[in-house]
Amino acid sequence: MSRITSFARIAALVSIVATGDALHAQFLSPFATQVVNYSPGTGGGVFVAANALGAPSGGGLGNGSTNVATLGVGGSLTLGFDLTIANGPGVDFTVCENPFVFAGESFSEVAYVEVSTDGVAFARLPSRYTGPNTGLPSFTAPFGTYGGLCGAMPVSANPATNTLDPLEPAWAGGDGFDLADLAHDPLVTSGVVNLGAIHFVRIVDVPHGVGTDAAGNVIWDNSGVTGTADIDAVCVIQHTGTVVAGQPVIDLFLDAQGYLNLSVEDPDGAGDLDGNSIHCSFNGAPIGFRTLARRLVPNVTPTAHGYVLRSNTPVAGSGQHGVVTVSARDLAGHFSADQLSFGG
Repeated sequence: MSRITSFARIAALVSIVATGDALHAQFLSPFATQVVNYSPGTGGGVFVAANALGAPSGGGLGNGSTNVATLGVGGSLTLGFDLTIANGPGVDFTVCENPFVFAGESFSEVAYVEVSTDGVAFARLPSRYTGPNTGLPSFTAPFGTYGGLCGAMPVSANPATNTLDPLEPAWAGGDGFDLADLAHDPLVTSGVVNLGAIHFVRIVDVPHGVGTDAAGNVIWDNSGVTGTADIDAVCVIQHTGTVVAGQPVIDLFLDAQGYLNLSVEDPDGAGDLDGNSIHCSFNGAPIGFRTLARRLVPNVTPTAHGYVLRSNTPVAGSGQHGVVTVSARDLAGHFSADQLSFGG
């Protein structure tokens, strides 16, 4: 066999294997499939760990699902997956709890979220609380009070009752998590947790009025000392079969001056973005892209690969609160989404 023929056959084999991996991934569940550990705490609720497996059963903005697994005070739930969660652009997975909207705000029972490669060492996603340091004054919390915690965003997707795609965070709902936020975590920098190979997600109760966020602020939610988060589902958005070099990049962020920015770019150029696929929501409610841009980020700057939209005035420190979620596909169907919680 000539060297050229040998190389050609090897290349063909690699192509077949890669195609096979992609096809195999299509038949694997994009939701949690295994309860690895369930250590429920005290208090009332629905203590059925299996309820957190499979697709979400969201009830929309005004209703929280009852098909849930309650953590209990001091409790935790560790879930495993068929797919390997990977660090792609923006949101890599969502956690669906059962908050609901009342009087324009969210009834929230929040929890920490942690990830692991080996099921032993878990890195906690950095969290943020911007509410009063003496507790919340009402039954609900303004959207944007919590970041990096699950249990704040209502869930609308429910394959049993509607056609919303659970893997489309802008319309499906749920709290989004970006593995890139762990880039400087000691477990990641030491190689113990591999952001390209996450196999486990652990959800841990936040002790009411005792637990703190990444900056040391005491976290308060709407459940009181006896209430805890109720987990509906975990959805895999980016995994080893979806993360590719040419996928679009959606990035929501506050810049150094506190302005809200939305970057919509594609490595293959703006022409590769599917304009009809850009989906947006504000505080969990779907909103058109043009409307979102006009209201929040009206200033547009073209870039080499797309464009960046920016708010007129600083958002940080303005007293404004909200949660923005945006997603997009390219012409090949590759997907990216991002979510930003802001407040204070």
